[in-house]
Amino acid sequence: MVKSIFSPITINQMTLRNRLVVPPMVTNYGTEKGEVTDRLITYLEARARGGFGLITLEATAVHPGGRGFQKQVGLWDDSQIPGLADLAAAIHRHGARLSVQLFHAGRQTYSAVLGTQSVSASAVPCPVCKEVPRELNLSGIKEIVRSFAKAAERARIAGADALEIHGAHGYLVNQFVSPYSNRRVDEYGGSLKNRMRFPLEVIAEVRKAVGADFPVIYRISARERVPGGLTLEENLVIARILSEAGIDAFHVSTGVYGSMPYIIPPYSLPEGLNVEDAHAIREATGLPVIVAGRITEVFMAESIVSTGKADMVAMGRASIVDPDLPRKAAAGAFDDIRPCISCNQGCIGGLLGPAMEMSCLVNPTVGKEKEFAVTPAPVKKKVMVVGAGPAGLEAARILAQRGHSVVLSDKSDRFGGQFRLAALPPEKQPLAKLIRWQADQAAKAGVTVKLGNEVTRQVVTDARPDTVVVATGGKPLIPRIPGADAPWVASAWDVLAGKAPTGQNVLIMGGGSVGCETADYLLHLEKRVTIVEMLGELARDVESTTRYFLLQRLNNLGANVVLNATIVEITRDGVIYERQGQRQELRGFDTLVAAFGTAPENSLVKDILGIVTEVYVIGDAEEPRRAIDAIRDAEKLATRI
Repeated sequence: MVKSIFSPITINQMTLRNRLVVPPMVTNYGTEKGEVTDRLITYLEARARGGFGLITLEATAVHPGGRGFQKQVGLWDDSQIPGLADLAAAIHRHGARLSVQLFHAGRQTYSAVLGTQSVSASAVPCPVCKEVPRELNLSGIKEIVRSFAKAAERARIAGADALEIHGAHGYLVNQFVSPYSNRRVDEYGGSLKNRMRFPLEVIAEVRKAVGADFPVIYRISARERVPGGLTLEENLVIARILSEAGIDAFHVSTGVYGSMPYIIPPYSLPEGLNVEDAHAIREATGLPVIVAGRITEVFMAESIVSTGKADMVAMGRASIVDPDLPRKAAAGAFDDIRPCISCNQGCIGGLLGPAMEMSCLVNPTVGKEKEFAVTPAPVKKKVMVVGAGPAGLEAARILAQRGHSVVLSDKSDRFGGQFRLAALPPEKQPLAKLIRWQADQAAKAGVTVKLGNEVTRQVVTDARPDTVVVATGGKPLIPRIPGADAPWVASAWDVLAGKAPTGQNVLIMGGGSVGCETADYLLHLEKRVTIVEMLGELARDVESTTRYFLLQRLNNLGANVVLNATIVEITRDGVIYERQGQRQELRGFDTLVAAFGTAPENSLVKDILGIVTEVYVIGDAEEPRRAIDAIRDAEKLATRI
């Protein structure tokens, strides 16, 4: 059972009901004026209602020149106080406490966001953003220090219970502290004493603004994980200096933008990767610590607190996935907790992608809580869902919860469809947790499940449903290339499923996600693998943090890669391809694997025309897409039927 995480804790004058923290995670749900919106309030209030002890408002810009995103919340102006006050009231209604993270991006932003040049400790560009910042002069430094203090004052006026100074992840405060980004030769650079001057001035002015009895937390990256960056040993010294300056607690994370995959660790990294570092900071300072970094399981959180490794646990992505995690855990309903699979597709992937806002693969209601509210169906229907992949399972579960009579069928004898295969490559096993949860929740909702049951025109005729939802997924795409349909060409799906044996020398045609993950799988079986890709880079369709480690593994395991190669013919033991107008050959392979993509499999739709008037097609069956899009399709449809 879990007890330690549900014990109260006091930081300065703030008492929290438990040790579970929603850390600051940028949603981009604010306005372009930096105001808190109803959408952001709805999102965070759900986590307070679900039982988290401390809710942290994400990266709140203290200065308009410190924004990292265009719809990032801020406290650089009094006009931003009312929205924050509404948020504080909403959080307090449910017995939680609100901390506001004070933030300045420094060089880790773009002129397109700011409308002007970014600033930093030195005119050294961030390796990710790549724009050269303007080195702050002394008056500019004083202005930003005052901005932190004014923002702190506004947060207290609005009803916040605590503040968190963002001194981690390579943002401005961190930029002054670290020699990786600070090359100054004045009183703010060089020695550790000088590099610490800026954060100490910020802390002193913030403390003046809010008083001695107001909790001030400091977020710190225990390791920067870049050449020339701060090490754990150096940060232990820094943490002691900060504790003497009046910090009440530390929030321990890791990394900077130059080591981004460690900040939001995907499934390739171990769970709880920062726990030992947090414990070291706790031991060095004697202050309470919050630890963050891929802590997705309640039992891990319990172990961290009960063994004294940390005092509080930031369950960031887990709180995105299931806002009711604490309530369910307290009731012992562990199987009902929606699992985080550390895929990063919606959280950081959504924020850095075209949508430029946070979402979630596992929980499509994130940021759309009102739009996707599950309410009783006005008319109860007999619904047949065909296909038990993630889209079909999601649709069936929601439809049953709304009161429909639902039968879920799949010709396979197992749940998951293509997503089950996606969980087979190395380090992707966490993905299987989603399918298990969906199947379990569908059964609890009353869905009748028929696996190993192929749905035909006759089956539909006999069942006489009011509605059919076709979620039959996709099939391997066979391009118009001579030899593509040859019997000796195996699909990547069949290789992963164990249906197609492979020799020792394998050629994979296609270097997208499926091709690269199949290569990863085979390389771990000590096969020799060559990947041929027509684009100039591999795995372009894979989320960036996940892609980083995938490409690292392919390189370390010795994959041979041929890029910018358009296959024009598939032979018995290889391919002929064109590159820069020249034809070349690859020969001598004993196994050829096709990973060209996915085509819709929706032949059932044509077969049942005239039998059922209400037919919907979702997921890959409509058009090949990512799992996050397929599940969102299902949620959107199921809340409207």
